[in-house]
Amino acid sequence: TMITDLAVSKSLHLDGRQAPRYPGWDLRMETLKASDNAAGPWVFLVSGFYAQADPEGTAAMQAWCRTDQSSKDGKIFPCLAVTVGAEWCTGLPAVQAAAQGADFTFANEVEVMTLAKHISKAAGTPEVDNFDAAMKVIARWKGRGWMIGTRGSKTVGVIRAADAPELPLSVPVPMLPKEEFVDDVGAGDAFMGGFMAAIWQRLSALCDSENVRKRKREDSLVAQLTNADLEAAAKAGISAARACVRCSGCQFSS
Repeated sequence: TMITDLAVSKSLHLDGRQAPRYPGWDLRMETLKASDNAAGPWVFLVSGFYAQADPEGTAAMQAWCRTDQSSKDGKIFPCLAVTVGAEWCTGLPAVQAAAQGADFTFANEVEVMTLAKHISKAAGTPEVDNFDAAMKVIARWKGRGWMIGTRGSKTVGVIRAADAPELPLSVPVPMLPKEEFVDDVGAGDAFMGGFMAAIWQRLSALCDSENVRKRKREDSLVAQLTNADLEAAAKAGISAARACVRCSGCQFSS
């Protein structure tokens, strides 16, 4: 975790402890690789706010996550999840690079539409005017992994990166009674937390499976995820967000 103070100072925290100095990214990545917790699977979650503030660090993390996920010592290298962060972040090169190469990219409906607009403009292709078409534009552009688009109380869209993508999987969001709604602060973060917790459990199961031990080295854990896995993760995220909006602020009641 990197904590910034109005862009004046930076401090690095590893495993909950503040590092004595702010080391370069080479040293930081070596520290992470040597960690006893690096047996995996790890999932790094990076926001667009972080990516635009520290593109060098984001690129270093992304390079590590692109390493062959089956190493000689049996470790499984991390997957990278990126949340776009805000509509204005979608046009920034550092954020676009992180989103394009991430195993999981998260954005809300407005961010999906704006990111697709930037992609279409750069490619010289016509802009699209609906969510499903925008998700397909992003899926063709992404180099790997999955795109997850949230649409508030309507649906969650999930699509795999592909040269010729199918329509995104649409996961409905159950209606919440008006009297149960308290505050939507933190709903998006809660969704990502629930989603990635479910994904981590599935990746852990894949790590332990005989099929993974015998897989070709060029395959990745994320490539083995199915629509059913992603639908289950989306439902877990929806459940977490549903609990969050019933509370004041990003917290859960005891």
